[in-house]
Amino acid sequence: MKLTVVFARVFAVAVIMLISVAPIPVAATPEQQASSLLNGLVAYWSFNDTTGDAADLTGRGNHLTAYDGPGSFYGKLGLGRTLDGVTQYFGRPSSGNDDLTLGGTDFTITTWLRPNSTYPLVYLGKYNGTIGEITIYSSSNGQYTYDLHGSTGRVGRILGGSIFTGEWQLVVARYKASTRQFDLTVNNVLVGSAVTDGPVGQTTAAFTIGRRENGIHFANGLVDDTGVWKRWLTNDELSQLWNSGAGLAYPFDGSTAPPDQGAYGGAGAGTSQNFWNLLIGGLTGLVMWFVNGYLPSHQSMDMALTVMQMANTAIVVVGVYILQLINPTWAIALFVVVGGLEAIRWIYAAWQWLKGILPLPK
Repeated sequence: MKLTVVFARVFAVAVIMLISVAPIPVAATPEQQASSLLNGLVAYWSFNDTTGDAADLTGRGNHLTAYDGPGSFYGKLGLGRTLDGVTQYFGRPSSGNDDLTLGGTDFTITTWLRPNSTYPLVYLGKYNGTIGEITIYSSSNGQYTYDLHGSTGRVGRILGGSIFTGEWQLVVARYKASTRQFDLTVNNVLVGSAVTDGPVGQTTAAFTIGRRENGIHFANGLVDDTGVWKRWLTNDELSQLWNSGAGLAYPFDGSTAPPDQGAYGGAGAGTSQNFWNLLIGGLTGLVMWFVNGYLPSHQSMDMALTVMQMANTAIVVVGVYILQLINPTWAIALFVVVGGLEAIRWIYAAWQWLKGILPLPK
């Protein structure tokens, strides 16, 4: 094999591997450039902290204290925190007149959850069993429950949205103080809406994630990006946060990628996207090098084989780009096509060899 041919194939493999890890420039939309999602945001926890407390990214200091060592694992948007369902949770005391006091004002709370079991679990709340404002938990029939509390007890309840263990779900609870309207959304689908019997209270109950303040109903599973807004987010804003299931991390402008996101949208894959892209791109390039190096050739067949090779290479490049767009279904389909084209090239060459058109492979 001539040195120039070897160099050309090494170069082709290198290009494919570089493409596999190169970022894809995506133009920011006007909504991303000046995201309205920052308006009214009083607390946001990414849970990218590998150990210890959960930092509030808004700069308002509403950090959550970690109790009994919640773990860390690959989440929906970067890292998430694990809760064992026995003793682990996050919490923050409340003065009754602070950012996490929800009574007397509009609010929206969003949280990414991946439960390991369905009942009984308290995912998020500001309620100690006697006084409180809000609780989001699981019901005995495997649905989400959104309770609001006033000065004399519960003033409203919504039950809806199926809980699927081992799957990430975006749960959103909203409340509008002027009309006492409240609703619950799961994965950008409205599952319930109602009007409370009275106003939501303003209490000193602690804000907790993973259990009730009085120490019962610990959550078992993972929690990821969670935000609190002192306003009613619009449906369009909820769609931005859902982002077709991929999610959107703070500061909501698409300018920063969460650390070590799973290759397939953070669904617990556990390996960085760039690693998988490099591996798949590199191995595909090496396979193409091997096949092209040993595939018999002849002048009469050069054009057909070259066209197939060009189509194959183009599909590999497109496949890698699709991977970086985090759509595994399309990527797998494209790589199946790549394998099919390689098989066709081999079958075509073998058929021509059997007809005596091509020389015996060396």
